[in-house]
Amino acid sequence: MVHELFKLQDTTAASRFSEQIAQELGGINQGLYLFLFENSHENHIFDSNTKPKIVVPKKSAAIKPGKFENTFRNRFYGYEKDMKFNISNEIAGEAFLQSFCHGYVLDLPKSTSSLSTARIFERYWIEEIFHFLENEGALSLIQNKRAEWRMINYGTFTPMFNEKILAHLNRIAGNILNMKTVIS
Repeated sequence: MVHELFKLQDTTAASRFSEQIAQELGGINQGLYLFLFENSHENHIFDSNTKPKIVVPKKSAAIKPGKFENTFRNRFYGYEKDMKFNISNEIAGEAFLQSFCHGYVLDLPKSTSSLSTARIFERYWIEEIFHFLENEGALSLIQNKRAEWRMINYGTFTPMFNEKILAHLNRIAGNILNMKTVIS
């Protein structure tokens, strides 16, 4: 149910990774996602989309759940373009590709109503993820000011953790798809 994106072992594989995203998930028009990042560098990672803000502090980890309503490819490339170690002049994609650990994507086909299915279920998706992380003791006591980005304990991304979170996300996805059927 939930598509999984795996950590890049070789950052020179960036174009292949982007091509994989474009081929496998690029056609998904709307849905929900969860990205997991670990920043092992001595520099913070900034989101330069608007006013630059630290989203993954140096030597730390973070998650970013959310929705996309204009194809997953656009959402993915937005992060690839906007995440930077150095605000002024850096090759686009470097910070994203070096810090990306894992990603999960739920395809939500368009509803028959005029409302975006992703928008309807985004809050539930995010709250369930935060609840899971809190129960697992994974949330960091250090929190940045961007509420949609959550700091988690560095080193959280173990194979066992990934299995647990994937199982949890699939349960959430099942609930969402059941609710979607009821409201359609």
